[in-house]
Amino acid sequence: LNIKQHALHCSKISQLISRIATHITFSSTETLLELSHYGLTPVESFSPTEESERDIETSIPILNGKTVQWQIANSEPISAIFLKLGTCGRINHCHLVLSIFKKQQDRLELVTELKREGASVQDNQWTEFILDTPLLPNQYICQLQSPDADNNNNTLFLWLTVEDAFSIETRTLELSDYGLTPILSFSPTQKTHRNLESAIPIKRGKILQWHLVKNNEPV
Repeated sequence: LNIKQHALHCSKISQLISRIATHITFSSTETLLELSHYGLTPVESFSPTEESERDIETSIPILNGKTVQWQIANSEPISAIFLKLGTCGRINHCHLVLSIFKKQQDRLELVTELKREGASVQDNQWTEFILDTPLLPNQYICQLQSPDADNNNNTLFLWLTVEDAFSIETRTLELSDYGLTPILSFSPTQKTHRNLESAIPIKRGKILQWHLVKNNEPV
């Protein structure tokens, strides 16, 4: 792809994940939003010098009553976690709580809890969560909350990007888990173009799976 085609391709995918993110944030009855279930992950870094912009990204509000969860795996000790947050161009009088857990058999053990004042967050920039003790190499579960957000004028946003769905160990990729479906038709005369569309590689060793419904009529 040339630069223009690449930018258009990324823009379409960003629109897709924006729809998915909006749905899981506002429509889900669950209070815990596990991002990996939707092939999403925060825009994050362990170094402040890393570029914060991603080709594909969208943001969701960090709502009062919702917990955003994701996993991290580090091969070296971590002394700080940087999350890309949005302010909607205003000062938000609320707080963020980042809880980090380690999985112990069938339960989660709290490792540390980090807090930040919403008023100190800069729009679309890294927000630093400094650890009192570095996280040793391991797998951890992160949970982000804003317990005093008003879900209106004092609410921050978390920037998300996409995980590599094809790095998942399972052989079968269920498209509905990511809010996706193939562009298909039951008639050769139907247009193939969609307003929101993107392509993925059909890789050896992977199976793509989706559901097919045709109003009880023969196909």
